[in-house]
Amino acid sequence: MFLAFVPLGSQGQVTSVDIDRREDLLDGRPFGDVGGYEKLAGTIHFALDPEDRGNQSVVDIGHAPRNADGLVEFAADFYILKPKDPDRGNRAMLFDVVNRGNKVAVRQFNREATSSADPTTEQDVGDGFLMERGFTVVWIGWQANLPPRDGSMRVQVPVARESGRPIEGPVYYWFRTTEPTDVRSLDDLAGGVHYAVADPDSDRHQLTVREGDLDEARLIPRSSWSFSRVENGRPVRDPTSLYLEGGFEPGLLYEFTYLARDPGVAGLGHAGVRDAISHLRHNSDLLGDIEHVYAFGNSQSGRFLRSFLYDGFNADLDGRIVFDGVMAHVAAAIRNSFNQRFARPGISGPAHFPFSDVMQTDPVTGRTDGLLSRAAETGTAPKLFLTNTSNEYWTEWKAAAMVHTSIDGTKDLEVSDNVRVYTIAGAQHGSGSFPPGPAGSTRYMRNTNDYRWALRSLLVAMDEWQRNGSPPPDSRHPRLVDGTLVPFDEVNLPTIPGVATPRGATGTFRFDQGDRIADG
Repeated sequence: MFLAFVPLGSQGQVTSVDIDRREDLLDGRPFGDVGGYEKLAGTIHFALDPEDRGNQSVVDIGHAPRNADGLVEFAADFYILKPKDPDRGNRAMLFDVVNRGNKVAVRQFNREATSSADPTTEQDVGDGFLMERGFTVVWIGWQANLPPRDGSMRVQVPVARESGRPIEGPVYYWFRTTEPTDVRSLDDLAGGVHYAVADPDSDRHQLTVREGDLDEARLIPRSSWSFSRVENGRPVRDPTSLYLEGGFEPGLLYEFTYLARDPGVAGLGHAGVRDAISHLRHNSDLLGDIEHVYAFGNSQSGRFLRSFLYDGFNADLDGRIVFDGVMAHVAAAIRNSFNQRFARPGISGPAHFPFSDVMQTDPVTGRTDGLLSRAAETGTAPKLFLTNTSNEYWTEWKAAAMVHTSIDGTKDLEVSDNVRVYTIAGAQHGSGSFPPGPAGSTRYMRNTNDYRWALRSLLVAMDEWQRNGSPPPDSRHPRLVDGTLVPFDEVNLPTIPGVATPRGATGTFRFDQGDRIADG
């Protein structure tokens, strides 16, 4: 075991880097001209000044506990795969945004690679594409509500308090069940560890149900449900579970709002990524000379990147750009709840304005905004690839078309020169493989379209765009002007015996989260 503690001064954003483990990848096997790789794992410690203007966008940082120097402390896991000789690498960092604590990039870009929390075998590495090209691959934990488990990348953040007193507030979940059940775990609804229930007996908790997404909700009487689990056929009081007398009916949309307490300062996950990447790039010799930095995010992780850019974190505290290029994959038009009080990063919600990089004015609120508006103000807008599959156009609330159409859906948008929008047609949310696996919870077998080859081609295009200005392919996505993007009622799907066709496509809608959450 390799142990290192690197103190960096009490006033810096990164105060120390603890390396718990450092070892050769595949016993030092060379990857082409780049040579051998090594892996490093440990913890990065941070101390942020809550009065610094660059930290003001972290929600509730002013309510976080401070150390003797008036700084807010937190820590995050890190993991790195790097060339043993940095001079033989390509001097580019690929930051892979972990998805619910899991590493994604190696399996996405290295063909035949397996998903691994700690790449160790030839099968874990696959064809070695990223290593053969000399990328340094970095992972940093950013999600605070993950349960502890081996290999999971997490961030540990402080709990916010107001004048030393616990904070209480509403937490909102929506869910459907695929099978009849009497009980739903609050951890399952939260997509991680749920916020503690402030008062299980309070009448302020509320459960509603509706059939369609936009149908009128019906209030379920408080006497019909409780915070309980079922033992021996009877409900037993349990503040971690939601019990409904008569059970939850498959297919219906349930909405549960409860009074919670002790929110963590979740937005520190964004700030930690910002400061760790900036430190590794500018203030550390750990990775050698890094000239280009790219970020890749898949699904939840892609939504993290959209939120990261929108909230202005692509400028570090010295005003320098963090990510030169960003690839937000299958994130649709969503940003999720990453930097809010009682954030819910583990679940996906409706897409909400602004959807596109193009500055637009909401005709109802009069608000003018764009995904990159804050990055444009600081001169830190990255080169940006927004890639989606057919799934993100059809699946409820994702509204991928809003990335490249006007708010009212009447015209195509021309995205900025630094942005490309690509649609991978005929594909599902996650890349397929052959032979197809079992249907599982789906009606039919899964799509076998493996589009990972396209993603790594785009990574090469992003790298060449940044290095030598070679422009990537023009945007490729359905458009209103040529009839490749149409309203659902104009879709003419063929009739196939034994195959049910979609009954509709749910876009996005206005979602009022209340006065205390500005981004509604």
